[in-house]
Order: sequence, then structure tokens, then C-alpha cells
Amino acid sequence: MNLEADIRWKEKPFCLLNRQARTEVKNQAQIGEYSTGDEIWNTDYPGNQFLIISGKVRLKEKGKSKSLGILKAGDWIGDLLELSGQFKATASNNVVVVCWDAALWTRVSSKKVNHFWNQQRSHYQPQNVNLLWQVEQTQKQEKFSLSWFVPAIWKYHRLLGWLTDKTQFVLQAAFRD
Repeated sequence: MNLEADIRWKEKPFCLLNRQARTEVKNQAQIGEYSTGDEIWNTDYPGNQFLIISGKVRLKEKGKSKSLGILKAGDWIGDLLELSGQFKATASNNVVVVCWDAALWTRVSSKKVNHFWNQQRSHYQPQNVNLLWQVEQTQKQEKFSLSWFVPAIWKYHRLLGWLTDKTQFVLQAAFRD
């Protein structure tokens, strides 16, 4: 494997590094090869950051059989994603990765590089579907509980003349969908 050819040094996050940091990252890169079923990374043994060069990697929550996703060439996995929970990444087939010490990335990092890791985390971090559903249901209930009141106000506000322009605007905005 040729690190110069196989890694896209002109893409994120490498292009976000200054020249000295990029050189340090290049010099400390280590190649790793894994066979089907081999564990590449898990949250119990922190310290590394991986870029998948070839093959597919299965990301799973520990203790669960269902896969959260399949990672492929160009995807990142490791400590800098700061996934909340217990996860592991295993090779789905023959996999080649480039590995770095996560502390190196922390040392050479910048706001832009940190933003890159935050974006990557959002790709992998599972959403709490139940929580999202509960929020949606609560919003619907709140809207429904006031829905009888708004038409009554609109019907009589001209007769009574007690709604200000600001109150009308608030009511319009609250029930606009």
C-alpha cells in the first residue's frame, strides 16, 4: 500500500491541517489489515483513529446484534468521533485501514478540524427514535389543545377590537403549518 496514493491528502480533514501538522500525520500513519470478523476498534480500548482505505466495516452497539451501519472506504471511525455509548467496529470482509494515535490528532487539531469530527459523529451517532417521537407527539398535543381557541379569537377579534397587531402576528405564527 502506498500512503501517498491511497490517502486523499487534499481532502478533509487533511487539507485543514497546516503543513507541519500534515507532515506529522503522514509520518505517524500506520497501516492495518483485518480479516472478516476481526475487531478493529471499540470504545473499551480507546486511543486510535482509523481511516478505512478498502473493505467494509460493521459498526455495532455492544451487546446488540443489529448493525448501526456499514462503513466503507473513505469513512472514519475511532475516538475522535466521541460516540456516546459502547460501540465496536468489526471487519465485514478483508479491510485495510490507516491508523493514528488519537492524541496526535488532538494535538494538531484546530477549530476547523474539530468541526470535521463533529460532522462525522453525526453520520454515525444513532438517534433516539423514541425521544424524537415523544417530542413530535407533545408538539401535536399542544397544538391541538389550542386549536379550538384560535378560530374563536379570529372570529370575534374584529367585533371586540381587543387584539393588537402583535397578538395577531403571534397567533398567525403559532398556527402556521
